[in-house]
Amino acid sequence: MAVDLRTYIDNRQSFFLYAGAGSGKTYALVRLLDYIRTSQKKEMEQNRQKVAVITYTNAATDEIRRRIGFDSLFDISTIHSFVWEMIRPYQEEIKSLMITWIEAKLEDLEQKQIKMKDQQSQTYIDRQAKIDKYKERLEVVRRVAVFKYNPNGENADCDSLNHTDVIEIGALLFSKHLLQRIITQRYPFILIDESQDTKKEVMLAMIEMAKNYKGKVTLGLFGDVKQRIYMDGVPDIEAQIPSDWGRPVLSNNFRSASKIVKLGNLIAKEMQSEDISKQLAQDEATEGFKRLYIIKNDDHLNKEQIEHDVLEDMAFVTEDYKWKNAMEVKTLILEHRMAAVRIGFVEFYDYFYNVGRYSEDFLKGEASDMRVFIEVVFPLMEARQKGDKEEIFSIVQEHCVLLSKKQFLNVQQMKEINKTLSIVLEKCCHPECTIQEAIKSIVESGLFKVSPMLKAVLAEGNDTGFTDSQEVALAAWRKAKDLPLEQFYHYFEYVTERSRFATHQGVKGLEFYRVMVIYDDAGSRGKSFSYEKLFGAKALSETDLSNQRDGKETSVQRTMRLLYVTCTRAKDSLALVTYTNSPDKIYDFCINKGWFDEDEIVRWPKE
Repeated sequence: MAVDLRTYIDNRQSFFLYAGAGSGKTYALVRLLDYIRTSQKKEMEQNRQKVAVITYTNAATDEIRRRIGFDSLFDISTIHSFVWEMIRPYQEEIKSLMITWIEAKLEDLEQKQIKMKDQQSQTYIDRQAKIDKYKERLEVVRRVAVFKYNPNGENADCDSLNHTDVIEIGALLFSKHLLQRIITQRYPFILIDESQDTKKEVMLAMIEMAKNYKGKVTLGLFGDVKQRIYMDGVPDIEAQIPSDWGRPVLSNNFRSASKIVKLGNLIAKEMQSEDISKQLAQDEATEGFKRLYIIKNDDHLNKEQIEHDVLEDMAFVTEDYKWKNAMEVKTLILEHRMAAVRIGFVEFYDYFYNVGRYSEDFLKGEASDMRVFIEVVFPLMEARQKGDKEEIFSIVQEHCVLLSKKQFLNVQQMKEINKTLSIVLEKCCHPECTIQEAIKSIVESGLFKVSPMLKAVLAEGNDTGFTDSQEVALAAWRKAKDLPLEQFYHYFEYVTERSRFATHQGVKGLEFYRVMVIYDDAGSRGKSFSYEKLFGAKALSETDLSNQRDGKETSVQRTMRLLYVTCTRAKDSLALVTYTNSPDKIYDFCINKGWFDEDEIVRWPKE
């Protein structure tokens, strides 16, 4: 490995590994795990100890498990899963903290309510509704005997903790020496990937634990402050690292062509003046291609056509004709709705986005009531279209409730299952099939498990047995039921990463040969990022100026890190497409910064 991390294991020294884009961070992590297995496994097994590896996503968890051969020496999980596993036995403490937390929230809200003069205002009414909800929640919590939590799904039941609850409670319990001692005895080595985006409260508690148990636990943090894209991470993690920790650096970029590495370095320079952020392209790296397309905003713009024309132009410039095939290009958009508009599921998206707790699982494709479609129906439709009978049989064998009973079925019964399945797929594959018709067909078939939520969609008014949050989700389903099933399918393509689109945030850690990044503030409904401000095309807001004066983070700083992430995903060629009201300002900004040469910038419409 480019940096020898083995000495930190041998010397039981904690460390923070600074690993830039494409620097081989995952490779270094896996090599380190191999070394721990070789040098420590026998002793650790005798002491019933394991190595904890905390990753940012389930996909990263699965990838590392695969690379180390699913060795049971390593407990590999997301931060939510790890925290829950550690705090789950402490039900009394969880209950006490939940009650204290809710009571504090209530007191704060009630004090604000007392100071309100206008009791007819919407603010007063909304706050009172929130107070009533907290009071109801408090009574429920007081009655709960054992709390539950699913890191990878809904947590809508009355006795369930949500993702935020787990992190906040975990951070508080992790600060206690008793739990710190238990964790360090079980895990003498704890390695945390994407540490700059790991929940701030837990991350700081882990660093404090490493201080308190120096020599007994080695905490290894892998990260890159330039790629901190979530606001709940540690904003100044480098400043939190104790002086006696190791600070190794991976400075080589094994991913990208030299022009793209140079662009990444120039963007990084805006964020950090230190040379630690500068990367070196491989000697054998190609020069590569980068282009900036500046499009003047217009109410009548056909963005789909413009982005198609950009693909055509990039194919001509690079002489790489895979650019002509949109599916060969990873297109990065700022927020999910921009993909929904372009792919064709925006109405479906709008019904479910921002539906309380449900929305987080919806955006990850993990809503439990959608599972029958995402895991069964849509894969069956695809297998049917490909004529893949083996895949159809495999899916049916795994999910058909008639087969799951493991009872013997005769030939006639199997024929009936196939006949019923054909009817369901025929209905769902019809171009005019609605979501409601598809649900009805699946329910009537009796082949697959269908959630009570979906059954309730068919039975208007039958809402008994649902929690408040589930009722909100049910209302969304009832709005969406008359939409074409095709919209639901396009959502499925997107959340299962079968489409050509991904968000700027969602591709961190990934790489693609051809990348097109779309910067379109007007097309995004978010307020946390602004490329117009970053490129100097729009003035800073009063909030930005105030944060700047107070040394707080601004939207420009957040957007700069996102810009770095998106640009450094490209291996060979990169196209940045920016829609703006001020094309001249963006042109001047990028030329003055040296980010692009004149012949690398294209005005649209072409001059």
